[in-house]
Amino acid sequence: MEDRLTVLITACIDRGMNTRLRIVGAARQKNFNADRTSKFLTAATGTLWMRGKEGIYSLKS
Repeated sequence: MEDRLTVLITACIDRGMNTRLRIVGAARQKNFNADRTSKFLTAATGTLWMRGKEGIYSLKS
């Protein structure tokens, strides 16, 4: 499940859907659990992507 979430979240951020609300919403449309997606997004921040002070996520280079 985490591999699929990683791909989905990375694709969202890459395409400009880079806020928690939009990422979790996109995951819900693909039948992912919103709570699990939100927790994974937080857990992987700093490792796979970064979150700015404004709440905007970006991919780590």
